[in-house]
Amino acid sequence: MYLTAFFVFLARLVDVSLNTLKLKAVMRGSKISAFFIAFFEVLIYMLAASYAFKYIDNKLVLLLFCLGYAAGNYVGMIIDEKMAKGEVFVLMIGNHDEELIALADLLREKGFGVTTDKGWGLHGNPKLQLKVIVSRKRLAELQDIVSSFDCNNSIFMTVFDVKEAKSISATPRV
Repeated sequence: MYLTAFFVFLARLVDVSLNTLKLKAVMRGSKISAFFIAFFEVLIYMLAASYAFKYIDNKLVLLLFCLGYAAGNYVGMIIDEKMAKGEVFVLMIGNHDEELIALADLLREKGFGVTTDKGWGLHGNPKLQLKVIVSRKRLAELQDIVSSFDCNNSIFMTVFDVKEAKSISATPRV
């Protein structure tokens, strides 16, 4: 029975990890990847569920079925972070324009493309915004630069997944 319970745990860990990766593939528009991941996810889930339902009265199997689900979410997120595919959009807002201008210059020196913009918040005061589209592989580097630069914790940073990023040339046709 211990071996069955362990199998159920392992199968749930794998199928939920695959589910997490499939959701990321769907959000990024990777249709083929999502298709194949979904196939194996459901196949493994059906195996785990059939054993879990067969031994539904066994508390250990039930417990490890649930633990496999929880662990699968955790492992799936770690795998997604390690794969670091695609780009993210980073929005930084601060209260001190001079500080953000200096940060923008520093980020540009480090090879990041930075766009500056003005935004108006709750109280109507204009605030400078920094916008960066960066590969997920360089996100930690960007966050480290901002953290070491922002001694007062006055810069608010939000990170969004980007489905697709393209550079479109505006060259006129002749």
